Amino acid sequence: MIDRLAAAVGAPVLGPAQDDYETVRGLFNGRAAGRPAAIVRCRDTNEVAAAIRFARDEGIEVRVRAGGHNPAGQCLDDSTLLIDLRDCDVVDVDPDDRSITVGGGGHWKQVDTATLPHGLAAPGGDCCVVGVAGYTLGGGHGLLSRAYGLGCDNLIGAELVDADGAIRWVDNDSDADLLWALKGGGGNFGAVTKLKLSLHPVPEVLFAGARIWPASEARDVMRAYRDIVGAGLPDAFTLCMNIAREPFPDGDPCLIVYGAFLGDETAGMELLAPLNAAAAPAMDVFSMMPFSVVQTLSEEDITERGHGLRGLWKGGFFEGDLSDDAIDAVLDAYARAPSPTCRAHFDFLGGGAVGRVDAAATAFPHREHSFGVQFLALWPEVDGDEANMAWVREAKNAVQPYLSGGVYSGYGDPDLDDWPRAYYGGNLERLVDLKRRYDPDNVFRFRQGLSEITG
Repeated sequence: MIDRLAAAVGAPVLGPAQDDYETVRGLFNGRAAGRPAAIVRCRDTNEVAAAIRFARDEGIEVRVRAGGHNPAGQCLDDSTLLIDLRDCDVVDVDPDDRSITVGGGGHWKQVDTATLPHGLAAPGGDCCVVGVAGYTLGGGHGLLSRAYGLGCDNLIGAELVDADGAIRWVDNDSDADLLWALKGGGGNFGAVTKLKLSLHPVPEVLFAGARIWPASEARDVMRAYRDIVGAGLPDAFTLCMNIAREPFPDGDPCLIVYGAFLGDETAGMELLAPLNAAAAPAMDVFSMMPFSVVQTLSEEDITERGHGLRGLWKGGFFEGDLSDDAIDAVLDAYARAPSPTCRAHFDFLGGGAVGRVDAAATAFPHREHSFGVQFLALWPEVDGDEANMAWVREAKNAVQPYLSGGVYSGYGDPDLDDWPRAYYGGNLERLVDLKRRYDPDNVFRFRQGLSEITG
């Protein structure tokens, strides 16, 4: 099959017996264990279309890989054809139109490199090595989201290969329903080979960075953080938290509050003052810095310390405010973390441009929540599976009483019972109808994909 596939597609194809197979197969989560029958490394949309037509003719199931950062490793399955888009990464910026077109395998560092010289940026992830496609199609929240919306809110159009292997351009004029589905509905509707995104102005330098406290001060600082947000943090300021160990050489647990403000240092320092009033930080690296530097602050953490480790993520959105009891539950759960790379990560979406979009306006429904939490465990060896996975599940259970039941699909949770409703909320029925319309044969299937409902 390998030779016939390569001849039909015209792209490099790897089978399990070839030397590069394991390297190319690997995802961010080293626990993803599926072994495709073949991996085709497509370089353009025509090759993707040819690969899909070949798979249909041969009766082989298709999976599509973009950046490869999905925590659940949903693109890897045994005996499938994996279409690898990472070489479809052409970036074309139009500063006059304030837009950028990005290949389906592109990542945010490529976008930033193209746009920031023009004083523009797309609301991407807060780590530059994450893939643009998976981030955007799943919703996508980062340090510019409260100012300019989610990644999916900024999706103007997309080129995709549909279930028949035909190439289509999708925008509001050509197919508003399908564009709606791509804005948070993930890879259920086609292989997206290009995304056109809106760009927005960013200052040459902005107030950004992190403050770090020992875990003994975390409870008071987290309450102060919640109060800052509740008092009405400006849309131009996105402020997040991590509970982790890495920043200190001795591995002591700590609280990290980090973010970015599209404003000046004086105003930023004033907004953060209540954090210092709660407790003096052990480290303060907030300052005026270029956005290009902000975007690379976590690059080493992802590419060198995180990539390839075995992992499990679980979490959700808090119901209402971040209560004292919820804070206590998170801290108590983290105190039992078995590995130094375990963390509790808080995203702040509240209000701003994210909340001003109606929940039904895009496929991404989670607009009303201020805070999300994720318990992340990362560990190097199989013998750490039991302890780390048990901790993540127990930590999620400990905070479940304070969560809404909604879950961000970009942090895929393989254990969710009612994952369709958790991911898509009130938009589920429309998404299922569109899946039946655009992919009636369930060509685009993956674990926790809509094919599991429509099939």
